[in-house]
Amino acid sequence: MKLLLIFNPVAGDGNHDELLQDLKIRVKEQDLHCDIFTTSGNNDAKEIDEKLRSSDYTHVIAAGGDGTISEVAKYSRKYDMPLGILPLGTSNGLARDLCIPKDPLQAFQLIIDSDHLIHLDTLIANDNYPFIHLGDVGANANLLARNEATASGKLRSAINAFQELHSNEYFSYRIRTEEEELEGSANMISFCNAKRYGTGIPLTKKGQPNDGLFELVVFKDIKISTLLNSALAAIDSGFLDQIDTRVIISNAATVTLNAPQLMQLDGELIGERKQIELKIGEDKTTIVCNQNCPYLP
Repeated sequence: MKLLLIFNPVAGDGNHDELLQDLKIRVKEQDLHCDIFTTSGNNDAKEIDEKLRSSDYTHVIAAGGDGTISEVAKYSRKYDMPLGILPLGTSNGLARDLCIPKDPLQAFQLIIDSDHLIHLDTLIANDNYPFIHLGDVGANANLLARNEATASGKLRSAINAFQELHSNEYFSYRIRTEEEELEGSANMISFCNAKRYGTGIPLTKKGQPNDGLFELVVFKDIKISTLLNSALAAIDSGFLDQIDTRVIISNAATVTLNAPQLMQLDGELIGERKQIELKIGEDKTTIVCNQNCPYLP
């Protein structure tokens, strides 16, 4: 086993110096071959690609939030190697959905010890944006933008959530698949390769991330359950009550909006889009998990 660990030092609260030292101690104690690459935001992609291309790594590990995981997953697919996850983000939606341990050191040990693998579908938006967990347009993407533009902290996030979900911004949409066509108005449309947000609140009971299909969940209306829950949820919108939704299951869909809406994919803001083409990609993303993963056969 030869590992390349890609470490995002600013993920979540950005205070990971002690964890990084603990990981180095764990590597030394177990006599592992594990190189650690700490991202800087400066030419990271080129350096990571060169490392993976020029060496015989067997696993690549993403230490960060959902955005980091989604980015590192590109290399996992390109070089056909399993992806390990060390959850360091705010909500860690994908790790939670796969029942990967919350503690990063436990998650690291899982990668070393486990022989369980889950082969996730890769979704592609507008031909250029692959993602493996969740995306959306509307309320949640707007909330993410609010939080990125203001001071961090749970109270500030709660205030942003309160403001966003009381803005009552609706948009008209048309969704077209091979099976059906749907029109209406909504304040959020989610693109799901999973059942729930990172806080555990379900989006759909039908999601299976390895079945060759995805779910479009149309929120006709969203309300705040409690301000306390929104504070605990931080930048994640798991505090939303699923009160009036429509779920569409397909392997390809076109979403057309009456006006451009902000879109996020795996926790990363992509920008405003008026039309979104969604499809299942050809390549799976192989992730190391344990026997508790709910999606194993």
